[in-house]
This record gives sequence, structure tokens and C-alpha cells, in this order.
Amino acid sequence: MHALLLFLIATVDTPSPGGSASTDRVVYEAAFYSSYAPRTALDMVNQTPGFVLVAPDANNGDEERRGFAGAVGNVLIDGQRLGAKSQNLRDVLGRVAAKEVLRIEILRGAEVAGDASGSPVLANVVRTPSAGGGTWQAGAEMTNRDKPKPNAKFAWSGRSDVVEYSIGGVLYGHDHLSSGRFELRDADDVVVAKKTYPIPHVNDEYTLNGQVSFPVGNGKLALTGQAYLFKHHEKPFQLSTTPDGVQLERELDPFNERINTNEAGATYQILLGDWDLNLTGLVTRKKDDWHATATRNSTRGTCTTNCSIE
Repeated sequence: MHALLLFLIATVDTPSPGGSASTDRVVYEAAFYSSYAPRTALDMVNQTPGFVLVAPDANNGDEERRGFAGAVGNVLIDGQRLGAKSQNLRDVLGRVAAKEVLRIEILRGAEVAGDASGSPVLANVVRTPSAGGGTWQAGAEMTNRDKPKPNAKFAWSGRSDVVEYSIGGVLYGHDHLSSGRFELRDADDVVVAKKTYPIPHVNDEYTLNGQVSFPVGNGKLALTGQAYLFKHHEKPFQLSTTPDGVQLERELDPFNERINTNEAGATYQILLGDWDLNLTGLVTRKKDDWHATATRNSTRGTCTTNCSIE
């Protein structure tokens, strides 16, 4: 499946009245989070009282919120929205080191009036003017297949005056065997056949994303991009036997799937008097290929069925 989507979105936000700051804006300085030993801005947001992060993941089919505003969730970074649809907030916040965060502001009431997301509560992560740093982690997953699959994650972000950049990547592997055993009984509750159904399957996921922003004219241009690859391979089979173990039928059902998603986006933000204008363009391409084959061997012969969709 191929998909080409282009969004042009303008949002206009009015400044909040000065008198409402004490009730509609609650500020948590960086020192408040020191007891939690946070590594990233994501850790800090998750420990903020009275706030629940909404960060749908388009790659995983999260339908929690639809459209552009829903996809970017309920967090601002330096007062600005994320200009990408497939990058979720957990990825972006995970690329911001905790040492770069000055404070987190919880906004309600008049402070969120007119926001495109419609969220009643927003968090605004305010960062230092210039900084650079990142995080990484690596490990392996071991399941009942006794084959270690690597898992890794890295993130790096930096700021230098007016130019900002960040890059991140995720590697996830999974190798597992699911199985089922069944007994077929007649009307007298006597076992007439047995069936086993093992499903060995392997998943691999790769994600690379990044963004850069810089001044253009009297405004600011942010460029974002993400590449995502998902690979799934399974080799299930069904084996039917007599109660004594003599084979009656064997069916092989191998299945392979490969999903590619690529996105590029640009957001231009400019102040027009008392108004904040954001123009966002997004291009998304998604390709889903899968192939399945079913082969059945029994005392009556062999039958093979192939199916492939791209």
C-alpha cells in the first residue's frame, strides 16, 4: 500500500491575559525533579503532578487521537508544537537531556484557549538557551526460543543560540515461540485426534528520526523527518495425528510482512502582531508488503495456496 499525504495547517493562538498567570500557569523548576534522578525531559514530564502525557504513536496504529493536532499530543517545547505526524512526543522528549530543561509549565484555562489540540491541560517544556547532550541504552531480549535479540536506543540533541537539532534511533528485536495443543473428541467424549499448532515468529523494528530548526526571515523554520521499518516472519504449522501419534495431516503456513514508513515535514512559525501563526506541511509515504503460503499434506494429497499483496 502506498500513501501520499500532504497537510497544510494554520493555527492561531492569542496570548493569555496577564492576570490569569497565577491560576492558569503552574511552574515546576528543574530542581523540583532532582529527587527522581531524571535522564530526559520525558522522565520529567512523567513525574509532573496533575499532568498525563498524551502521545499517540502513528507507527503502531495508535488511534487514540486522529488528525495532525491529535498526533502531536499535549506537550509544547519552548511554546511550540512538534511539526511531525509520525514522530510521537515520547521520541522527541526522550532526545532532550534533563540537564537542558529549565522548567516545565502546566497550562490550563485561558493559557490553552484556542490551542489546536483542544486539550484542557498542556505542558510546556522550557529549555536552556544553549546545550548539547544525549542518552543511549542497549540490551538483549531472551524468550523461550533461547536466542538473544538485540535492543538499543540512542538520542542526541543540541542548541546553539538560534539553531536547534536532534537525532534519535531505536532498534527492537523479538524472537518467540507460541504454541497450542488440542484434542478432538466425538459425541461420546472419546479422543479421536490430536492437533499441535506451534507458531515461531520473529519481529525486527528500526526507527531513525531527527529535526532541525533555524530562523528564516522574521520567523522560524523547523524541518523534521522519520524513517521506520518493521519486519515480521513466522513459520507456523498445524500437525494432526491419531491418538497414538500417527500423522493424519500437516499444514505449513509461513507468513512474511514488511512495512516501510517515511515522513518529511516542515513548520514555519511567525508572529503577526498579537497572533502566533504556524504553517505545517507533511508528506508521508507508507508501503506494506506481505506474502503468505499454505501447504497441506494429508492422506488425500497435497494442496498449496500462495497469496501476496503489495
